[in-house]
Amino acid sequence: MSSINFLGSYSGIDQTMVDQLMAAEKMPLNSMNTKIQTYTTEKDAWKDINTRLSSLSTKINDLKDEDLFSAKKFTSSVSGIVSASVDNDAIEGSYDIVVSKLAKSTTLVGDRVSSTDGDLNKSGTLNINIDGTSKFSITVVATDSLNDIVTKINESGDNSSVVSASIIDSRLVLKSVEAGNKTISLIDNSNINTIADSLGMSVATQGTVGYNSLIGNQVAESTTEMSQVGQLNINIDGTTKFSINVEVTDSLENIVTKINDDLNNGGSVSASIIDSRLVLKNMGSDGKTISLSDDTGSDSIVDSVGMNIEQNKTDNVSRKGNNSEFTINGISVTDKATNSIDDVVEGLTFNLTSEGTTKLTVSKDYSSIESKIQSVVDQYNSTLTFMQQKSSSGTVGVASSKGSLSGDSALQRLVSNLRTTISDTVSGLTGDVKTASTIGIKTIDNYGTLSFDKTTFESVMASNAEGVKDFFTNTNGFAKKLDSFVDTYIDSTDGLITYKQTSLQSMIDTTNDKIDAFNLRMESREAYYIKIFASLDSYMAKAESTTSWLTSQMGAMNNSSSN
Repeated sequence: MSSINFLGSYSGIDQTMVDQLMAAEKMPLNSMNTKIQTYTTEKDAWKDINTRLSSLSTKINDLKDEDLFSAKKFTSSVSGIVSASVDNDAIEGSYDIVVSKLAKSTTLVGDRVSSTDGDLNKSGTLNINIDGTSKFSITVVATDSLNDIVTKINESGDNSSVVSASIIDSRLVLKSVEAGNKTISLIDNSNINTIADSLGMSVATQGTVGYNSLIGNQVAESTTEMSQVGQLNINIDGTTKFSINVEVTDSLENIVTKINDDLNNGGSVSASIIDSRLVLKNMGSDGKTISLSDDTGSDSIVDSVGMNIEQNKTDNVSRKGNNSEFTINGISVTDKATNSIDDVVEGLTFNLTSEGTTKLTVSKDYSSIESKIQSVVDQYNSTLTFMQQKSSSGTVGVASSKGSLSGDSALQRLVSNLRTTISDTVSGLTGDVKTASTIGIKTIDNYGTLSFDKTTFESVMASNAEGVKDFFTNTNGFAKKLDSFVDTYIDSTDGLITYKQTSLQSMIDTTNDKIDAFNLRMESREAYYIKIFASLDSYMAKAESTTSWLTSQMGAMNNSSSN
């Protein structure tokens, strides 16, 4: 049973007075708690800076992708006829496309049967054939109906992208999954096709399914060196419009690039490769002829690019079948059993969606790289503003306006060096583009805020795309330089921010240890106070008792003497 504490009952020094004494003793604790709060706030601020710099690093690394700088896009003069996807190696230019027919699947339609759910009373093996070759078979039993046959065909494990079966107007309909000029037939093992006849199928049916250019013959490989040297002349109506120099290592692709990029071309002739053929298209008025000649004396260069005759050609070949039929810059393509064409123009996949005429134009696509540059600029501005707020000395008289890292020299150096890294000339580059401002990334105020001018960027890209790519992607380039700088701060092993956070955490831990030790001392101190004040009460109680006894004794003595 615990004793009752009557502290202060004689001395007047009770627990309240002890608590007041302890509050005075614990004054240093307030200072230590304030230190922990300060250290924690600073650590959290550095953590936020690390997170923002890490995000900036991620966005910077996106700019190292060389493919961004060779991205292409397409536009169509008429929507709904052809869509396309463009690879980076697609040649810039225009493609006049005339879609005559879309590829369609072959359909085999049987005669109408009296009942789709009545027993056929036939049994055996039914083979489903494509172009005379059995693709798979099903087993038919006497109790099977037309509905059962359809289910067995569609659910057959061997029917992988071969045919789909359905019933329309009491007729069995088989449709080839793949488009193209295919023949579907049914044959059973009865020798007289009794099962096929019962299904109303004894025959197969088939479906169905232009420009002023110089078109060459097909070459073996558009990227193979032609081993020809000399001058190739591009002539309009017999007059040389311009010439290009052909080197021994040039391929057909190199020839196309040289024609399109020649300054004397002036957009008069567009060169492309379609179905491994060189195609030259007159971009001026109609009725002009295009021809090639060279200075070899035997037209060997002309022969090498597949153009040994002058052509003014219109192809419009139709053949019965289900293949797609279309022309690209005058070249007729009729052998594709699909509406997705990925092997006619290098770097382009065409998706034919309807019949008609349109023009696809392939050009440089700046949208992706511009988006990523803007993302870096936005993240940089956000990070810079945050760090400047944290290092701010604040407004005089407004305590809350002071940044949590005000006066931190490490943060001040970080802000200064980051701004310098962005604006400085990038050394080690051989091209003309060596500063961010050259491509439209510029500082717009005294705080270091950046802006990105897309017009300037696109202008430089149009004239010096390789220089811009080198500026960003070179191992000594802008992205590498900026990323390396940021990494010195955010590296998880030896980055400056890692060091700062470790140091602050160490100070927090040390101060907590001091607080723990201090609290132990305060507990002992309070126990000491209680002990001595309790002793004082005890002595005072004893003194009071002694005083009472003496008083009573003296009173007794006085009474005795008076008697």
